[in-house]
Amino acid sequence: NTIEPGFYVQHTARGDLESVLEVQREYPALQNSIIFKLKKTQVEGFFFVLLSGPFETLNDANAFTTRDDIPPETWIRGALSIRPLITVP
Repeated sequence: NTIEPGFYVQHTARGDLESVLEVQREYPALQNSIIFKLKKTQVEGFFFVLLSGPFETLNDANAFTTRDDIPPETWIRGALSIRPLITVP
């Protein structure tokens, strides 16, 4: 339940682990991606996220998002914004 410093590309956020695993299986480039269970910020509950990284710079993370072999809709998050939301499965 720790995350290394840097920037991460988030590929999906889902309420159930199985649907996150399906996304990971669908894209071979995400085989080494990590899954975290995060607390929601506005309401009670949690969700699972699939992250690639860490990337040392924001530019490196942005370059990764342009790949054709990953899901098209991604967003970039810094480790500092993720760290306080990590929950134990």
